Amino acid sequence: MTTIYNQSANSVSYPVVLEAYDNNVESGLISHKFNIREDQNGANVLGSVILGASPSNTAIFNNGRELETTVYQKESDEFLPVKNTKYYYSTQADNNNRLSGYIINKLYTECAISEGDLAELYETSPWEVTHYYVFSPWLTMDSLVVRNYTKNGGLLAKSTAYLYDSQTLLPSIITSHDSRNRTINTYSFYTGMGNKIPDRSSPQLNYANYISFNKNYIGQLLISI
Repeated sequence: MTTIYNQSANSVSYPVVLEAYDNNVESGLISHKFNIREDQNGANVLGSVILGASPSNTAIFNNGRELETTVYQKESDEFLPVKNTKYYYSTQADNNNRLSGYIINKLYTECAISEGDLAELYETSPWEVTHYYVFSPWLTMDSLVVRNYTKNGGLLAKSTAYLYDSQTLLPSIITSHDSRNRTINTYSFYTGMGNKIPDRSSPQLNYANYISFNKNYIGQLLISI
């Protein structure tokens, strides 16, 4: 089933959107590129295609997510890139589910065929069956790459990768690497993770984590180091 509140139910989509700072675009603009993906029709198992049958909700895989953002600055009659960001997504193995669904339609009651008579296929096959999938994936932003362009033609780049906690579904390790070969790792601990915070033996932190976990108060940031 598809509702009007689902992204895939929206009949209007834009793979590229330009955002201007002013009406005359004198101050520059921002280009947004989006991933466009539609639901797919179910597989026809028996009979003819059933009109209005539920499709497989394949549009749930990152439909509408931004793929690239580019900031342009206007110089004379040209738009020069100032900053470019590319986003990369992935499907996590945990909490990734796929269910099968079937739409069955009986057109009529089968005809009685006398012994020895040859029956036509439509006389003995009054069924229409369509098979579709219902996907429930855990989709995350795997990484992003930011490039800044200087006025003298230089380039400063920074990449950021994300690892996620399977219990809270939140980023637990963020690794940043820049063009100066510097790497920074940030570790985040949330309520509900159930593990101790390294190098932090504060009873208050551990007690707060314990209380929150037992009250299902999951996903609140305790500390980033």
